Amino acid sequence: MVRLSMEGIVPMGLRDVWRLLWLHLDENTVRAIHPWMLSGRVVGDEGQGSYADLTFPARHVVEREVRVARRALQNTWTYRIAPPTMFAYEIRGSEGFASTITNTYTEVPGGTRIVTEGSLGIGRVPGFLQRPVVGRLLERADREDLAYLRLHGFRTVTETARPKGT
Repeated sequence: MVRLSMEGIVPMGLRDVWRLLWLHLDENTVRAIHPWMLSGRVVGDEGQGSYADLTFPARHVVEREVRVARRALQNTWTYRIAPPTMFAYEIRGSEGFASTITNTYTEVPGGTRIVTEGSLGIGRVPGFLQRPVVGRLLERADREDLAYLRLHGFRTVTETARPKGT
């Protein structure tokens, strides 16, 4: 397994970061945010936690098809969620690989500090390439998150489809 460690500050308060994470739990919305997520089906939720008037499952399991490097891959994402401090997920591929990412969150002046720790296992990708590949994927996901917020704010895809005022 290859270790990943990253840290940065996003220009949003902790409450808004968690509103964005909450949007990722709706499969239609997560596909609108991240178009490389082709399909998804929630297979289970366990436990419950809340923060900023939002309710999160403590454990959330989704079967997904994603497109990476022009290949469609089947995998299972298992999230562990403890608002407002931790949002972690394991991605287990149908080809036997598994990667885990754990993000921790702290409000700081100018935004929210996100510390990312990961353990990467990406099938046939050589170890020395896994860290830069995943780093680029995470940076892309961050750009997609911010682009979605600029376009739709903190609304689900279903809410954006409704006429204004309804």
